[in-house]
Amino acid sequence: APHRDLHSFPTRRSSDLRQALDLAGTNIYTKGTTILVPLRKSAEALGFTLTWNPKTKSTELDNGTIKSSITVGSNAYAYTSSNGIGMSEPMTLGSAPMIIGGNTYIPVTLYNILYNDPGTIQITDTSLNIKKPATTIKAGTGEPAL
Repeated sequence: APHRDLHSFPTRRSSDLRQALDLAGTNIYTKGTTILVPLRKSAEALGFTLTWNPKTKSTELDNGTIKSSITVGSNAYAYTSSNGIGMSEPMTLGSAPMIIGGNTYIPVTLYNILYNDPGTIQITDTSLNIKKPATTIKAGTGEPAL
């Protein structure tokens, strides 16, 4: 198997979450201590649009405020303002994005960096919550997204 160092955790819908990201039937993976989540489902639930860039063979995320480019196999993450110039220093997050079962998986901690808020990702022994920072939440949608 190409991903021997990965451990899979099946997900199930939690009845106490009222927000939209349903990962039921989708696995979350760990690689060492890095938690990997499906890019499309997590990013779209947080308000990002995704665009495939065939020139760079990367997926571009943009929520109108911040954007980033994700390249499978490249453990280098950076972001820029959607409306300005300049770019963050590239950083590593424990794993490059990977294709697993036809889906792109990314380190969940990318969202802490994109929102510049370490509270975006909340991990306990039994749950993983992704929540939008208050500045980007529309009225009535402040529940965890995962």
